[in-house]
Amino acid sequence: MWIKHIIVTFILSLSFRIAIGQELPESRRTYDSLVNQLNHSKDNISRVNALVDLSDYYVFFLPDSALYYGFKALNLARAAKYAKGEQEAMFNIGYTHEGMGITTEAMQVYLEA
Repeated sequence: MWIKHIIVTFILSLSFRIAIGQELPESRRTYDSLVNQLNHSKDNISRVNALVDLSDYYVFFLPDSALYYGFKALNLARAAKYAKGEQEAMFNIGYTHEGMGITTEAMQVYLEA
């Protein structure tokens, strides 16, 4: 019985590695594209949009980075008086908190947005 478990675990881990290996180059291109967008932004609204996109990119696998870019976008959007960017940044911040299990903070951010 335990031999079946070991074989199934091995096959699943092998298929997981193959799937990850296939997705990483595309993920890296997406990240590079977003950083390029941020670096070549000519105005604050474009920067806010790029920061929101970077926050969204990190939401599922690096929540600390998602929060970092989300708060940078939020602060810049407030300084630029860009309401849509502020709302999108706050949504990403709330969504990240929700994913981390901090539902009270998430709800507070959602209500403020």
